[in-house]
Amino acid sequence: MNLYVTSASGTARLGIYSNNGGEPGTLLAQTSEFALSNGWNSSLLGTSQNLISGATYWLAIEVNSSATTLYYNSVRGRSKYKSFTYGIFPSAAPLNCDTGEAIYSAYADNSNGSSLVTGMKVIMVKGVNITPASSDISVNAAKQLTASVFPSDASNKNVSWSSSNSSVATVNSTGLVTGVAVGSAILTSTIQDGGKTATIVITVSSGEASLGLNTVGSIAEKENRGYWIANSFTAVSNITVSKMNLYVNNASGKARLGIYSSNGSEPGSLLAQTNEISLSTGWNSGTLGTPQNLTPGLTYWLAFEVKSSATTLYYNSAKGRLRYIPFTYGSLPTNAPINCVQGTGIYSLFAY
Repeated sequence: MNLYVTSASGTARLGIYSNNGGEPGTLLAQTSEFALSNGWNSSLLGTSQNLISGATYWLAIEVNSSATTLYYNSVRGRSKYKSFTYGIFPSAAPLNCDTGEAIYSAYADNSNGSSLVTGMKVIMVKGVNITPASSDISVNAAKQLTASVFPSDASNKNVSWSSSNSSVATVNSTGLVTGVAVGSAILTSTIQDGGKTATIVITVSSGEASLGLNTVGSIAEKENRGYWIANSFTAVSNITVSKMNLYVNNASGKARLGIYSSNGSEPGSLLAQTNEISLSTGWNSGTLGTPQNLTPGLTYWLAFEVKSSATTLYYNSAKGRLRYIPFTYGSLPTNAPINCVQGTGIYSLFAY
């Protein structure tokens, strides 16, 4: 078991108790008395304990010096305390304990250091569910998944996410899925406490007749005035686009939108652009001067420029698909600027 202290003084003992109807029960194991030092203090339990998924346990501590500083998080009803003469823990927890609102920095772990339980009252995880149970999204679209750990009052609800095929769909640490290419991928949510998993299959389709990011990005950004900015997207079907949309907040001033061909891995020639549009908060639509027939498999660059640095834009992180360069606001250039800087964002901008 481990206990974190500062201003260390004297010694301490740690132990683990069973649960008895919402109160500490019988002593299962305890450590020997050990001298405290600043930081995490570790001591072996006299007997290793096999903890059962879903069962509740109580981690107990006592220190013999009031000079020692302990640390805790505030959580209602998860601690019990009672005056006690320092020494070996009692085989049965004291009766009529007071209820506190603290989870102290004490935990039990296994032999390889993986944390099994944390806090004073520990409820082990039984499993995890993912909602929605299945999902379809479009290329370049995003959808939020939720991992629900049960029981709902489990002590450690941390989960991680992974994708079986990140070339089809990616998922970030919060469960936000982004479609990358047509196909299927298995998304897995793994519980930190015990390693239990849940999976869903997500199918990515070409979706609506659009090109670009048609959802609001997770990252907000200002100070884009004075830049020509473009993102690359690959068409997945034969579609004709006649309008473009840009999402902004704190709208101010105007903007221009356009679509470029690809020249190698860089933006090429201007295919069409919108008239200047006045921005308002939300999605802003502009009509392309000439509708464009997009060819499956070809890469296009969606470009924009805004006139006011007060406007907030939104994007998702994506390596290598952004180009930008200082540019005086006006009609978009016939040929994309050369020597653009390469960035890592995909803005909330699409053609349809």
